Amino acid sequence: MLNEEHILKSLEVFENEEYIKANALQKSVKIGLINANILFLDLVKRIIKLQSKLDLLAIRAVISQSKV
Repeated sequence: MLNEEHILKSLEVFENEEYIKANALQKSVKIGLINANILFLDLVKRIIKLQSKLDLLAIRAVISQSKV
């Protein structure tokens, strides 16, 4: 089961990147966040990115607040 800390740690890679390689995240995290419609898996390009730019901005804001 994923907890809040595990999710935040996994999403920190998006602080400076808009997308990552499909194998960069742990499988359980990847599946959970894709099923929750937070992440999008592009099978053709083999990348994972956030569902929208708004999601990206929101996650970056949460990450920066969690570091304070």
